[in-house]
Amino acid sequence: MTETRGVLVGGRYRLVELIGRGGMGRLWRGRDETLHRDVAVKEVLFPPGLDGGQLEVLLRRVTHEALTSAGLNHPGIVTVHDVVEHNGAPAIVTELVAGRSLAAMIRHQGRLPVGEVARISAAVLDALAVAHRAGVVHRDLKPDNILISGGRVVLTDFGIAAVAAAIMAPTRPGGVMGTPFYAAPEQLEGKPATSASDLWAVGATFYHAVEGERPSTAQSVATLTHSPRPFRHAGPLEDVLAGLLAKDPHQRPTAEDAIRTLAPYSAPLPARRGPDQNGWTTTHAQTVPATPAVIPPISALPTDGGSVAGSPSVVTVPLSDFPKDRPTALIGHARAVFSVAFSPDGRTLATGGGDWEVRLWDVATGRTIATLAGHEGWVESVAFSPDGRTLATGGADHEVWLWDVGTGCNIASFAGHTRRVLSVAFSPDGRTLATGSADDTVRLWDVATGRSISILTGHTEGVFSVAFSPDGNTLATGSRDSDVRLWSTMMPRPS
Repeated sequence: MTETRGVLVGGRYRLVELIGRGGMGRLWRGRDETLHRDVAVKEVLFPPGLDGGQLEVLLRRVTHEALTSAGLNHPGIVTVHDVVEHNGAPAIVTELVAGRSLAAMIRHQGRLPVGEVARISAAVLDALAVAHRAGVVHRDLKPDNILISGGRVVLTDFGIAAVAAAIMAPTRPGGVMGTPFYAAPEQLEGKPATSASDLWAVGATFYHAVEGERPSTAQSVATLTHSPRPFRHAGPLEDVLAGLLAKDPHQRPTAEDAIRTLAPYSAPLPARRGPDQNGWTTTHAQTVPATPAVIPPISALPTDGGSVAGSPSVVTVPLSDFPKDRPTALIGHARAVFSVAFSPDGRTLATGGGDWEVRLWDVATGRTIATLAGHEGWVESVAFSPDGRTLATGGADHEVWLWDVGTGCNIASFAGHTRRVLSVAFSPDGRTLATGSADDTVRLWDVATGRSISILTGHTEGVFSVAFSPDGNTLATGSRDSDVRLWSTMMPRPS
């Protein structure tokens, strides 16, 4: 069947508009003339030259796969309404999902934000978990088969790869099915696809989404000998994606395990608020542009094992010695908490979370003193000034914010980093703020003026931690590149 617009398929479904085509056939927007609703009609194209017996086998296979998919009931799986025969070939009728594919999103936007990738991948995994419990394997999961429709994420083409395998078998025995860029190693070896193969495809698909490129350019068994390209943008999703891309299918997490890992990053963000329950508001201060001056490090200490001479002994405080009347859990953040810091007097705790909020807590009672909202992304680092009057925060929005602890108001914001701000620290005199970022740089800021004193370059990956020496003359930085670097901070300050 290679139909044209206006044709009535199965005596019921009118073909209205061609909306897609591929190796397996063509996809139409159709109209159910009986129920008066829009539908999608996928006409499956058989290769020429097949005899009557082969055509009958293929038709039964398509019908079986369509009926199997129809038994899956989940909002993340496209609903199959019918499968009909027309002119000796099958057509699968499904709900019409108004949206665009993940593949189209990547083509138009490039790599997607981590939070968006987490949300979409968790939805896909939830749908797969239902399918796998029913014994159904997708076999060809890829960005083209994931549709985004508002807040809904929908998987399409369940079982189509199995149909393609049956169609290809008469002409290409032993062929490997699935899209090579997203096919699991075992599929490329010609082994049957399993639920673990679907999970590899999830890892490859969302590696592509968050990194903006496929994990490998290989399209054959050569993939088995090459690890995926290193992660650069996945951030907190790196571990779960790496697990899904494990070469050994037995080492991959289940869909349920992956969902649990993604949970802190995939929950819907809360609506932005005005004043909090204490009536405090946050106001945006003028962003101060950076004026860089690069300075060299004193030394770099590779962290390949061993210890540092003169390290203090570890002091262990028994849990039983902690006051019984103090709270043991502070409840309030809606998503993962990335950073915590005590005020110098120990009476206040600051926390930054994946809900885009900073919270100040009364340590004695465990109650929230204030909720500071303003960052447009996760708050990944918090630090008090030495006098406890100012709080510095760094976030996934690439910005550094200063807050007046007494009033809860934002008093300044510094812009200059081009990626997430992972760490912040005040100098002992409180005049300088150091920040480390996923852009591989460290910045020093004059707290009073908001001007950038210098940009410290040398790390080759994100800077997760920064700390001043007690005299403030040296800054230590730790990076994902496995190096610890020491920098001199004795320099002229801008006038």
